[in-house]
Amino acid sequence: MVRLEKSYRLCGAGTGAFGMTIIQLKYFLTVCELGRIRIAAERLHISEPTISVAIRRLEDDIGQPLFTRNRRQLDLTEAGKRFCARAQEVVDCFERLEADVENSRTGSHVLRIAAPSTLGEYLYVRFIPVFSEKHPSVLFETPPMTSVDAAQQVLDERMELAFCDQLAVTSPLLEFLPLVRTSMYCYVRRDHPLAVQPAATPELLRNEKIILWSERALISRELLRWFASSDVEMKPFMYSNRRSVSVDMVRRHNAVAFCLEFAGAQGGVPMPEDLTLVPLQPKLVFQLGLVRKKNAVLSRDAQRFFDFCRREAVNADC
Repeated sequence: MVRLEKSYRLCGAGTGAFGMTIIQLKYFLTVCELGRIRIAAERLHISEPTISVAIRRLEDDIGQPLFTRNRRQLDLTEAGKRFCARAQEVVDCFERLEADVENSRTGSHVLRIAAPSTLGEYLYVRFIPVFSEKHPSVLFETPPMTSVDAAQQVLDERMELAFCDQLAVTSPLLEFLPLVRTSMYCYVRRDHPLAVQPAATPELLRNEKIILWSERALISRELLRWFASSDVEMKPFMYSNRRSVSVDMVRRHNAVAFCLEFAGAQGGVPMPEDLTLVPLQPKLVFQLGLVRKKNAVLSRDAQRFFDFCRREAVNADC
């Protein structure tokens, strides 16, 4: 698996497009996912200037801007969108190669499962630890991406399995295994007026500072539709895929953020005591699960994990 300190060049050490490195592509893809350099730097545990320099060098290499820059976040240009798709392919290919080398060296197997960071963290805790107890030689790698991208990775056979929302599974060539059905909640400070309300409606949230996941995340788009269904136009205060960042912004700015119903109970990340959950009305329900390509021959460990999740889902009556 690629470690961020590695800086392999794609081809040679000269200037131009062949001088770009895997690490630059990973920085770029993280900014694509999160939309802001500051949040990307926090996730990667590096400085903001390091990411800025890497992106400027990529733009110099390809001779076109990759982002349009505004005060709140970065948006991909058309060239940036094309480059993002290719960059993801390169990074995926490299990580598979490195995983194969590592597997040969250690005798273990790395099972890569695509997953959106907005949903995957809850499913990881629920399914992977129990499976790992029975199959300790299987290591997991879970590249973060949106639900739509995760399903596409499986459809393109770049990933064997993916955690995602059922709404992302639109191809008849994919098989969706339901695992968890859950509702969306918002969370606020205990001194926020919403904290004493029985439910949060789009109208009650009309003038609040709203924190959403990344703009490309399916779950964010569903929330925007939820607001629009009540003719409420909502302009996000910020986007963040990191729960720690959202919690901090809720505390500092008395903002409103969102999470899934079981985040505190089954996700292993209980709600801080100074914050409280408020259900949404009307309810916003999500069906989360595991997806594979129909009739695809899975590796032994991928098939084991899929069968394990199927048994767990049946036992839990998901």
